[in-house]
Parts: sequence; structure tokens; C-alpha cells
Amino acid sequence: MELEAYFGKQLESVGWGRVNGSADDFFAWSSWRVPAVPPAKQGRGVLQILAAFPGEGALSLWMECVRH
Repeated sequence: MELEAYFGKQLESVGWGRVNGSADDFFAWSSWRVPAVPPAKQGRGVLQILAAFPGEGALSLWMECVRH
């Protein structure tokens, strides 16, 4: 949970807008609106954090820009 909040604040500081998300002791995710990167018209992203083993974690950040 703490890692999702930490990285979420970093994403917000560069203009990403949180859409939805959820977190528990083992898994956290959040979806985001991403500022457009020309020539894209829209961007979106997903942050996922998995902490299946004590003291270990895996982070995945996915982003795509959609052209219209």
C-alpha cells in the first residue's frame, strides 16, 4: 500500500490524474489519465505493485498514448 501511494504521488506531480484503484497487503493497482504526448490525443496508464513475499515487491508501470 505504501509503495502505491509513494509512486502515485510521483505520477500526480508530473500531471497524471488518478482514475481508480485499490490496495491490500499483497497487491495494489491504480489506473491513470496521462497528459497527451503529441501526436497522441489521449494517454492512459496502470500502476501495479505485487508484494507476495515478505520484504520483496514487484512494480509494473504501463502507459500508452492513443492517436485519434
